Amino acid sequence: MKRIATMLAVVGLSALQSVQADNQNQVFDQIMSGAQNVFPQYFSFSSEPQTAGPWCYIFSDLPMSSGGNVILGLNQDTDGIYVAGGPFGGEPVYVGQANDILAALTSDNELPCDAAQIPEGLNISRNGSELTMTTDGCIELPENSSFCTPNADPSNPVTGIHTLTETTVDNFQLTGLTASIPGVVENVASQYSNQKTCIINAPAGFVEFTVNLGPPLCFDITNQLGDLAQLTSSGFVQVTPPVTITLEGTSASSVVANCLDTDAILATDAATGEVLARPNADSEWTVVVPAN
Repeated sequence: MKRIATMLAVVGLSALQSVQADNQNQVFDQIMSGAQNVFPQYFSFSSEPQTAGPWCYIFSDLPMSSGGNVILGLNQDTDGIYVAGGPFGGEPVYVGQANDILAALTSDNELPCDAAQIPEGLNISRNGSELTMTTDGCIELPENSSFCTPNADPSNPVTGIHTLTETTVDNFQLTGLTASIPGVVENVASQYSNQKTCIINAPAGFVEFTVNLGPPLCFDITNQLGDLAQLTSSGFVQVTPPVTITLEGTSASSVVANCLDTDAILATDAATGEVLARPNADSEWTVVVPAN
C-alpha cells in the first residue's frame, strides 16, 4: 500500500510539473509575440525556442550592428525574463518576472515612467511603444526637464542599460523676448529645440519609445531667465512677461555604452534618482539632484 501511495505521489508531482511547464511555455510564447509587436526593431522570431538546463530561449532573426542577434530567454526555475546580445551586451540582463513583462507588453495604456515625477499640467499618454505629451495651456518649465523618469524594477534596479534620447523640434516659437543683438533669440531657441538626454540603468522595457511632443507644448520660462531688470538694463534685450516657448516635434531613443560619454546635457539614473546636467555638450557634468 505504501508503494502504491509513493507511486501516486510521483505521478501527481510529474503531472504538476508538466502543467507548470505548459503554463510557462504559454506565457513565454505570449511574451515572444508581444516583444515582436512592441519592439520590432529588436525581435522577429521564425524558429522555435530552445532549452538548456533551466533556460528556454530564442534568437531573434534581426541582425544588430554590433553584439550579434538579440536573445530572449526565460529562466524556468525563477520565472525571470532575460535579454542578451545586440545593444544589451554579452551577459544576460534581467528584465523582470514573466507575468509582469507579459502585462507590460500587452498593456497599451500603462505609462513606463513614474507618474509622481510628471510636472503638473503636463499630460502623457501611451499607445504601445508610442508616447504623446501635451500641456494644459502654458505651464512653468520645471528645473528637471526629464518629464518621464522611468520606473525602476525594485528587484533589479541596476540594469546597466544606458539609453540616449534625441529630440528633434519641427516647430518652435519664442514670445515675450526680443533682442537688438543678432543671435540672442536664436541662441535661446537652440537650447530648447534639439536636446539630448540620457537614462542610466534604464529598465529594459523603457529602451525604445517614440515620443510625440504636442500638439504644441507650451512652457513659461520667465523665472528661468533670472533677474529681468539686470537682463534688460543694457537696452539690447526687451522682455515682456510672460516669456514662453511653444514647440512641436518628436523624440527617439537608442542604446549607448555610457550616458556620460555622449553629447547629452541631462542624465538621469533610474536606479538611484540622481540627475546630472550641464549647459552644453562641452561642459562638465554637475549633480543637480542627488541620489536617493
